[in-house]
Amino acid sequence: MYEFHSATDRILHMRELIRDRVIRNDAERTAILTDAYKKYDNIVPIIKRPLGLLELCKRMSVFVMDFELIVGGKGPHFFSSPQYPEWGASEWIIEMIESGQWTLREDGLYHNPDGEEVRHTISPEDYQIIRDAREFWETRKVGTTADAWQPDHYEELARLNVSSYVDGGMGLAALPAGHLIAGYEKVINVGYAAIRKQAQDWIDAHYGNLMGEDMNRYMFYKSVVITCDAAMTLVRRYSEACAQKAAAEKDPKRKAELEMMADGLLNLSENPARSFWE
Repeated sequence: MYEFHSATDRILHMRELIRDRVIRNDAERTAILTDAYKKYDNIVPIIKRPLGLLELCKRMSVFVMDFELIVGGKGPHFFSSPQYPEWGASEWIIEMIESGQWTLREDGLYHNPDGEEVRHTISPEDYQIIRDAREFWETRKVGTTADAWQPDHYEELARLNVSSYVDGGMGLAALPAGHLIAGYEKVINVGYAAIRKQAQDWIDAHYGNLMGEDMNRYMFYKSVVITCDAAMTLVRRYSEACAQKAAAEKDPKRKAELEMMADGLLNLSENPARSFWE
């Protein structure tokens, strides 16, 4: 029978942090994406969406905790919970505060009621950013167009009450069939640079000769190029964060870890993985 090793001090520390976590809702993603969508407002969605991602990857907070070997975060705090205004997914926080269910406490943050199992906070500044962005996103959500017009006989489906697309239920584009699953195997074994080149090569080969369905293919491949640029940018930024932390680290063991992480992430920003850690 296999015997598991005892958990390391690093894992035990992370377990305590996760078990006792207080989720910090923040507006960083809302602010960046709102700026991007204002800038690219009239661009078609298949291009606008990756351009928004590129802005996020350029501007979002990047940091490395002292105990981390695997990096990556969603916002400026260790337990950040970003908001997704394009899905209308921030309304609940506004409602909780405006209804008085979340209260401002001595630490300067709004808190959800103590009796709730999952603990949440948000700063007044972040709340205000989310609230101010609400009007802009009201007519620009992912499902705005679908909710404004439906195909013939949609009313019959809604009346049968056999799906979530009913009055008071999900919007037509708010419950897509499955989530996007990235091709992680290709990213790991081929690398972002090669994937980007594959898309760019197709674009270059069709320069001045886009007819019929090739225009749709062009839009797709262009979105791939932008998305790869976004991912490569974010991974490079994490590599730089590890390198900066390594330069200031006094403990030789941790310094070696950080240098390994910086090197590995720099490689991963373009190339296939070379090791199990990568």
